[in-house]
Amino acid sequence: MKQIVPALLLVLLALPSLAADDPCAGTYALIESVLWQQTAAEYDAITREVYGAARRHLDAALAGPGDPLGRTPAIITDIDETVLDTTSFQSSLTRNRKPFTEEAWHQYALNDVSRPIPAALDFLNYAASKNVAIFYVTNRVKEEKPALLKTLDHYHYPLADESHVLTKSEQPNWTSDKSSRRELIAGKYALLMLFGDDLNDFVSASGKTIEQRRQLVADNAAKLGTVWYVLPNATYGSWERALGAKDVGGDCGAADKVKMMREDKQWP
Repeated sequence: MKQIVPALLLVLLALPSLAADDPCAGTYALIESVLWQQTAAEYDAITREVYGAARRHLDAALAGPGDPLGRTPAIITDIDETVLDTTSFQSSLTRNRKPFTEEAWHQYALNDVSRPIPAALDFLNYAASKNVAIFYVTNRVKEEKPALLKTLDHYHYPLADESHVLTKSEQPNWTSDKSSRRELIAGKYALLMLFGDDLNDFVSASGKTIEQRRQLVADNAAKLGTVWYVLPNATYGSWERALGAKDVGGDCGAADKVKMMREDKQWP
């Protein structure tokens, strides 16, 4: 027995390092991305920069001649990693050494404990004070809406009610492609601005290659910082799906991703 216990203890002590080496265990690859969003003053600076610019452009837009059809001005915003910080979900996966699953996210969303991105909340309250309609267009599903509304109400997000929070699958044509929801709002309001952390929050980019996505950005460059406001999110998003990395031998696509990383050794 005295010989077995030390051996068992060595195995148990080795488990954390083994899990850390496993790219599928607890999203260890995301540790620095999550920590950056949760702790970096630089992340805070970027969010303040984005929403500060939006406030200045909003003032300019509202001081203009107005909508020729007399429609109410409006903005559309995504929610997760745009106005709410949900990185605690990623933290829980890492601490418990669990991989991402849709069911894990669903359970988190049903018991939502996300917190505000302060610059976003300040901007939205300012926009509401100027009688700008605010629509929250999210790909959380309708079953998750009650918990989401509770969080938004807890932090006093303006106009965060049933009619202004539009979730995926709430209507038959409200798919993960947000185009139909954007078009619905644009048909009734004078749409001034869009906010999001993913290219699909602004234009349909599903299934596009890396090159095609970059071209979409180039084609709409004049809208950046005037109509489109993009928030940083290095932890997840359609940018990752565009990589097309394949899981080989249970590595969660790590080998493919490493091959895609650029290592400059000479000028192009």
